[in-house]
Amino acid sequence: MTLPGSIEPSELFRVHGPDLVRAAHTLLARDGSARVAGVILTPGCTAPPSLRAALLEVPGNGPPGRTIGIVARRHVEPLLRSGSQSDYWMEQGWQPQTVLPVALFAGASCHLAFLTIRGGPGSDHER
Repeated sequence: MTLPGSIEPSELFRVHGPDLVRAAHTLLARDGSARVAGVILTPGCTAPPSLRAALLEVPGNGPPGRTIGIVARRHVEPLLRSGSQSDYWMEQGWQPQTVLPVALFAGASCHLAFLTIRGGPGSDHER
């Protein structure tokens, strides 16, 4: 699927994924029990307003209006749980988080990617 402006979701994940993984790694180094997810909001998307507010909750995401950043994973877990690979991103409470789910909101669609944070199982992939 091509997004408005002829941008493929995979291109946005490729471009922004490394920065999101670095930001997640930094946050998890400070708090190993945290559970985080990446969010990319394209102009005009119908993402829930709570996601925009959640971007402001995490230090380091930048100024208000920022549309790419890290949020507490609870903000995207309903989307993750509705997918066919619902266990790929989950870990036991005592395990460190090794997979960063990233939700890309474009128009009325949501695309998911799962990126390895550190020593995670398997390779990065999209759904």
